[in-house]
Amino acid sequence: MGDSMTIDTHDIGLSIVIPCYQSEFSLSNVVLGIREALKQINFVNYEILLVLDGPTDGTTEIALSLQGKFSECRVIELSRNFGQHAAIFAGISCSKYEVIATLDDDGQHKPSELPSLIKELSFDADLVYGVPHDDEHSFIRNVASTMFKYGLFRILGMKNARDISAFRIFRKSLLQNVDLQKISTGTVDISLHWSTTRIRTVKTTMPKRIIGKSNYSFRTLFKFAIQMIIGYSVKPLKFALVLGLLGFLASALLTLYFLIQYFNGNIGVAGFSTLTILITALASIQLVTLGILGEYIASIHQKSIGKPMFNIRNSLSP
Repeated sequence: MGDSMTIDTHDIGLSIVIPCYQSEFSLSNVVLGIREALKQINFVNYEILLVLDGPTDGTTEIALSLQGKFSECRVIELSRNFGQHAAIFAGISCSKYEVIATLDDDGQHKPSELPSLIKELSFDADLVYGVPHDDEHSFIRNVASTMFKYGLFRILGMKNARDISAFRIFRKSLLQNVDLQKISTGTVDISLHWSTTRIRTVKTTMPKRIIGKSNYSFRTLFKFAIQMIIGYSVKPLKFALVLGLLGFLASALLTLYFLIQYFNGNIGVAGFSTLTILITALASIQLVTLGILGEYIASIHQKSIGKPMFNIRNSLSP
């Protein structure tokens, strides 16, 4: 990486999308940090889109006050809570510049690291992730996240899966042919990985959370993992087919074994345990297969009924 900024900050335009939910005590610091960081590199053309994702605390009032103070801030209110990725898609749909940056509203993505991501984007990259040196989440969550990302990398062949982060900057052109309202994957990273392999990473620091707690429960993370896997590839369907074939092969071999034993006169009353194990194994394979098929069918159903990814209630004025 070079030592100097290679992007002309007077020519590039940057839209910073921040999904806002229960962040009344951290949002102001995030916005102030962004303004200071971009001021340090003389960045001129940018906007900060504060997407209100159905908060129930004082986040809305804080966002409106920030919009009143700073002309680059714009508040977008969703009609209800749609989730982080839907809020980001909503912000992108309202953005006016050719480069998009996203970061969380809780302050764990340090705005001072934003210039490093902007700089890295200039090195023939379309997408740059800010990846923390050390993750402050719990041990169990870190292990689960590592295993999931490794699975995406090894099983689905999704390059850079281990570097996926909510702190990212990318070119808006990656989504120019994507209908953000009708997108079926529900995740930003899947949509971006469809369009480019020019992906880079920047090591960043992630301070420990001081205020509040993460809105991502284990259930939410598991649901997100399923969306990522189903949205990126049909390999789970092929995996289900392989499971079915292996089950059929095991059944055929076991049948052959018992036929040989029968003709040799070795079959008595025994065999209950074997039969129980066989039935359990086959039933498990069937349930796994049906579950995988169900996820794909559910995705098709959601798209067919026209359920919107998000609904903007209002683009609020000061």
